[in-house]
Amino acid sequence: FYLIHKFNLCIIKFVRGGHVTKDINIPKISLKAARVNAELNQQEAAELLGIDVSTLIRWEKDPRIVKSGYHEIISQVYHYPTDYIFFGHNTS
Repeated sequence: FYLIHKFNLCIIKFVRGGHVTKDINIPKISLKAARVNAELNQQEAAELLGIDVSTLIRWEKDPRIVKSGYHEIISQVYHYPTDYIFFGHNTS
């Protein structure tokens, strides 16, 4: 199988013998949802990410401004795969 990122979906394509046999669309979650799922408030998350709370608030309002270098850090802190967090753009 392989992943295609399109808007706020992850599309998993299962391939057998060179032909796509099945597509599964998995919606991505917002940065805020990932933080809440990790049971962190904004202050705790900002400290773990090494950023100011005001930066996190801006990121949650507009995830397109998150520099790609932070994607993996966010994934580790929130214990959620980067492929399933919506950063406001196509990440493929």
